[in-house]
Amino acid sequence: ADVTSARELEAAVRQARERFGRLSGVVHAAGDLSGETFAPVAALSRDACERQFAPKVHGTIALAEALRDERPEFCLVTSSLSTVLGGAGYAAYAGANAFQDAFAAHASRTSGTSWVSVDFDHWRFAGREAGDIARRAAAASWNRVIISSAS
Repeated sequence: ADVTSARELEAAVRQARERFGRLSGVVHAAGDLSGETFAPVAALSRDACERQFAPKVHGTIALAEALRDERPEFCLVTSSLSTVLGGAGYAAYAGANAFQDAFAAHASRTSGTSWVSVDFDHWRFAGREAGDIARRAAAASWNRVIISSAS
């Protein structure tokens, strides 16, 4: 499902509920790690900012809407330490992740669901490799995947 589409997310939630029953938890790990969205503020285009904000801001809002009648025990959103530490070229990325941190804190206080934002230091896997890991995890019905950043 396109995480920015409330309609597609509602359909995905409905399919998950039909397949698995009650949703106990949801993990929102969408984001844009393409290099052109990481640039100094003066060089950032509106399009580059929107590419960062689409999955993190609009996607988080759409997910909350899709889950409004579900009441899972938790919703975990993957954020970034860039919200605290910053970093050259991280303005749009840090801003989008800061929204998720604030949204999770607010939603956890005001909804019946525990929203948790986890600030990761970096992503070791990206692109096709990350998709392959997610597909293998889903095919094996893993309930937990641990990816270490250690070499």
